[in-house]
Amino acid sequence: MMDKTGLLLRRFPMYGLLLVFSLATLLPLLWVFLTSLKERKELVRNGPLAWPQVWNWHNYEKAWTAGHFSVYFKNSVFIAAATVIIVLLTVLLASYALSYLQFFGKAFWSYLVMAGLLIPFDLIMIPMFFDLKLVGLLNTRWAVILPQIALSIPFSVFLMRGFMKGMPDSLLEAARIDGAGEFRILFAVVTPIVKPAVISLLIFTLIGSWNNFMLPTIMISDDRLRTVPLGLNAFKTKFTTDITLTSAGAMMIALPVIAVYLVFQRRLIDGLIIGAVKQ
Repeated sequence: MMDKTGLLLRRFPMYGLLLVFSLATLLPLLWVFLTSLKERKELVRNGPLAWPQVWNWHNYEKAWTAGHFSVYFKNSVFIAAATVIIVLLTVLLASYALSYLQFFGKAFWSYLVMAGLLIPFDLIMIPMFFDLKLVGLLNTRWAVILPQIALSIPFSVFLMRGFMKGMPDSLLEAARIDGAGEFRILFAVVTPIVKPAVISLLIFTLIGSWNNFMLPTIMISDDRLRTVPLGLNAFKTKFTTDITLTSAGAMMIALPVIAVYLVFQRRLIDGLIIGAVKQ
């Protein structure tokens, strides 16, 4: 009993520090949520830190209507789903080839993919705009999907190769001896083993696509094709911004991401720590 008490006392500073960081993370979200439930007059009169006098849930209905979120949500779901599916499939194929297959120019392609980590988006933003305009994809959903895929692949391949390199070669050789082809080995043997990494990439890619503001702003001008982050512009005028409706819109954008994280939280943690130690 005394040992447990002493251990708890020794860990108390660490727990206190973790609690402080947790509150620092959650308080801004709580502040946005409380702001989304206030009237504009109440926000001005009582300040942003006051507790709502009346829980005004109608702000969410107004934000959904004024921000055209019903249309923007469909666009964001389509863009995010297409980006995630293509990125995962491409990364699995590329990582497997660069990890286990032998072909001419393998080192060159490996360095070329990794070079993508060194190129900032700001550097290629303008050339990318004119390239998409030249091929007729500007102002379409694919004008956002394709750049997101290209920007996600370097880091995703880097991460996935690290997982695949940790697999024993004997496992793949046994599958080949049993007559399995490379595609079957990848999807029936390798993919189930690296499932935590796949889920981690799914979450990272989904969040990155869902919250992307810059690409849709540059590539899409048709209001019918905009994504949910752009819906927040509906609450901004030339001289002022409706803070309460903006907060309600921000909460509606954040809730799907929070839900996905809570569902896959354990898988995400497993995907980040697996392979950290040698068995």
